[in-house]
Amino acid sequence: MTLFDLASFVFHQISIPTRDGLRPSVPATINPVASLYHIHAACRSEDIAHVESLIRQSLSRDCGVIKGFHYGSRNDGAIAVVDVEVQCSDHKRNHLVNVVSRLGLEPAVRSVSWNSMSKQNA
Repeated sequence: MTLFDLASFVFHQISIPTRDGLRPSVPATINPVASLYHIHAACRSEDIAHVESLIRQSLSRDCGVIKGFHYGSRNDGAIAVVDVEVQCSDHKRNHLVNVVSRLGLEPAVRSVSWNSMSKQNA
């Protein structure tokens, strides 16, 4: 059996109508599932306003809703830590990946990490 024959067989199987010529219906309402993500970034204290602005603009434009935004200083106050909780639908997760990647390229950011926290019905 060639690849063409296999593809033709699969296409034929898919296009066979179901009993009474009706296809199974798809539910009209599907609850989107959103995940809660945590972004943790460390930056210089003097750059905290710039990093906060970058995070807020990127998230509001590309994806998600900010559920929590906290920052504080570490050790002698030279390093600030930003913790952001973002609720993002699963189909927009790649936008969140872009936001975190962009943060990693920012010269003011010393480190960035993120993880999924939980799933909730949106």
